[in-house]
Amino acid sequence: METWKRNLYVVWVAELLAIAGFSVAFPFLPYYVQELGVTRPGKWRCGRDHHCAQAVTMAVFSPIWGSVADRYGRKLMIERATFGGAVVLTAMGFVQNVWQLAALRLFREC
Repeated sequence: METWKRNLYVVWVAELLAIAGFSVAFPFLPYYVQELGVTRPGKWRCGRDHHCAQAVTMAVFSPIWGSVADRYGRKLMIERATFGGAVVLTAMGFVQNVWQLAALRLFREC
């Protein structure tokens, strides 16, 4: 098998597992926010602003990580993103309030 095909398969499986793993946790965030003490969910709805903040964070950091990937390799960036995401997701389990959770959600996009 050619090297590029093997790399493509490995990257595809790694991304599939990472996306599936992260996607499983996020539907439970509203319940977690209630456990953190938010009793009036309507007050804390982010709506478009929430998605905008993540999009802005991604727009700022994507060129930075792209240039690092060009310099040091894409495999290293996939590893960084996967393990960094796992660390941030684990840290979300230890937050004490909603603001820390929101900060980690933004940090996850970096």
